[in-house]
Amino acid sequence: MRGFGVRYAALAAMAGVLALTCWAPTAGACDCQGTPPPCYYCANGSWVWACGSGSCCNGQCCSGVCCNGQCCNSQCCNGQRCCTGNTTCCGTQECCDPAKCEVCDGSGHCVVISVEDMTFDPNVLYADGTSTSQASATISPAGRGITWSIPGNALGCTISSSGLITAGTTEGTITVRAADSQLSNCYGEAQIEIKPACDQTETDNKWVGLDIPDPNCTCPGSCSNPVASKGDSCGNTLTVTCEGAFHYRYNGEVIGTCPYKWGVNTFEYMLTKNKKRFYATRHRSRDLANDGSKYDEGTRFKYDWVVWKYDCINESGPIPYWREHPTMTNGWEEDGDPSDAP
Repeated sequence: MRGFGVRYAALAAMAGVLALTCWAPTAGACDCQGTPPPCYYCANGSWVWACGSGSCCNGQCCSGVCCNGQCCNSQCCNGQRCCTGNTTCCGTQECCDPAKCEVCDGSGHCVVISVEDMTFDPNVLYADGTSTSQASATISPAGRGITWSIPGNALGCTISSSGLITAGTTEGTITVRAADSQLSNCYGEAQIEIKPACDQTETDNKWVGLDIPDPNCTCPGSCSNPVASKGDSCGNTLTVTCEGAFHYRYNGEVIGTCPYKWGVNTFEYMLTKNKKRFYATRHRSRDLANDGSKYDEGTRFKYDWVVWKYDCINESGPIPYWREHPTMTNGWEEDGDPSDAP
């Protein structure tokens, strides 16, 4: 076999001058020993080079550049650059490295994936198990997808495939990640705070009537105290009391009073968006008499109705809105202008 090494080297040196042809091994007995090297076959007792430059044999690369359209070394094959390792071909000149977040831009050049400008709407969550915030981010090159996740401690929060975050019931801060949908090592991150549920300051914008156990009681008269009472999840209380007249109270403070004898009253409240806290109150009182008595003329009580409003979040008010019957355009449901009050 000492001669084989010399012959192998000599045949390999001749590869560049042989025709670009791939032969099958010659049928019949062969005097060669062992398994032939790639792209050699046994003929007349010798190993014979099976193909020339630019070709391949039995699906294996010879000394050429291409084999069935595949690169045999780090040169170009059919107009494509042959890239080594985990890099990928981009056009005829560049190899993109996914480990460096490089992708081909479609014009033969490698560009780096970037995920930035992450925002949250709203930019805070509340630990109530229901609050939501929509995450968004800009990824380039344009058209690439984003995979959303919460790496690390999610504090019970979840995030959908579209980036909608739903709060858990634990306060703190979470990290939100926006990753390229194909290369997960390419991502951007931002943090959002999970505040106590009772810190919510947005409203659900829905007025709710306070439940009156005895809606037919009169004050003064048959009503017993408290006439009505309701608490929220944050320790605040609304009550209606009868003290010569109906009084609407927030944590004991008077936030509305019925100024009319035999007035008709409704007591309402609005909750925060997460329905954990009182957001505002409204006490509406209407004078049904309107008969020229002292309750109708000569004082501010000449106004046929009043709406008391109170801001529970900022603890401001109450503000009375007075209106006279001739100025009403939509019944007593309409709010008045406080400048109308004397």
